[in-house]
Amino acid sequence: TYGTFLFSDVPTGFNYSTEPAKDDKPLNGVSTYDLVQISKHVLELEKLNSPYKMIAADANRNGEITAIDLVEIRKLILFVDRDFQENTSWRFIDADYLFPNSDDPFTGTFPEVYNINDLQRDKRINFVAVKVGDVNCSANPNEVIGSEDRHAVGDLVFQLPDLEITAGQTYEVPFHLSKDAELFGYQYTLEFDQEALEFADIQAGTLPGLSIGNFGSLLLEQGAITTSWSTTQAIKGEKLGELFRIRFRAKRSGQLSDFLTAGSRFTTAEGYNAEGDLLNIALQFDEQQVETADSRFLLYQN
Repeated sequence: TYGTFLFSDVPTGFNYSTEPAKDDKPLNGVSTYDLVQISKHVLELEKLNSPYKMIAADANRNGEITAIDLVEIRKLILFVDRDFQENTSWRFIDADYLFPNSDDPFTGTFPEVYNINDLQRDKRINFVAVKVGDVNCSANPNEVIGSEDRHAVGDLVFQLPDLEITAGQTYEVPFHLSKDAELFGYQYTLEFDQEALEFADIQAGTLPGLSIGNFGSLLLEQGAITTSWSTTQAIKGEKLGELFRIRFRAKRSGQLSDFLTAGSRFTTAEGYNAEGDLLNIALQFDEQQVETADSRFLLYQN
């Protein structure tokens, strides 16, 4: 429970190696907010202040922190990948090890195994556990002790039209941010009723850096689209137009608001304001009429 282990009745006079290992629940403590901090480190805007955090940021375990690590972590958040492809979920470093250069822990080979030569007496060995991908230390190392408890200070509201849809028609649903929003990033699972909607396409809008890589489409058969986006400088909603739009084909008639929800079924729903505080994710459906994608444009007399 407290990370303490005992090996009893170990014969003396022999050599031993102690090597901790834990490779489960890779998303433990990992969120888009970690991507914000790692991005700042990569761009040298705000360096990670601990060699252990830098080791955590090295998602592909190649001894450096680059944009590739950001891609690897985001794919995990989006449920595109279910595990770190080149790394374990946790790494353990000998607690007595002194990094030659604390600003770059990869300049030397830090020990992840403790060797004992000719054991003669009881010996206490300490390791520092590093959760890969978690640079804000929010991971819960077990199911007993709670981790950092962050409470949401408000809502991050995505606005979209509450379309009245008709079976057989195709609709493009634009997503906007409320004008008072100011954020570093967000993530959530967009769920759609599979009996009413069939996913067709996603198009990026004006949100800087947003692309198809910010969405996960491997869960469509379960009625879910995952999304994660982040930036290194807070953006205000009033400066943004359409963030992105999703095209659906209606399989059943009704109101769009009855068929779309944002939640944490897969990717946890949360946003981050300019101060780094946690925000809830909310969808606001506005009553307005929007043309279907199948409708033709008509030119009327002035």
